[in-house]
Amino acid sequence: GTLDVVLLCAYGFSLSTVAVSVQARCLDHAPGSINVASAINSAVFNVGIGGGALLGGLLLQHVGARAIPVAGAISTALALVLLLVEPGVREGLVRGQSPDVS
Repeated sequence: GTLDVVLLCAYGFSLSTVAVSVQARCLDHAPGSINVASAINSAVFNVGIGGGALLGGLLLQHVGARAIPVAGAISTALALVLLLVEPGVREGLVRGQSPDVS
């Protein structure tokens, strides 16, 4: 119904902020190499899009459509773990320690 359309529009609008936020964070960490950081950021987005399409196609062909949401949930969980671990890894690198990701 109407609520579905409103939520879908809100999702679409909020999703567009992800690319901008990632780009800003990338540029914060590479102030002397903004052009290289921008190029790498763009390349990583394209690899993610292509990799997701490849994985989805392989899952659909070999396992079936029911595996796609499971793969999405697993990749989302892994991304969340990386998001939560990253500040600690970055702090260790700033202090000159080797990152402890165990």
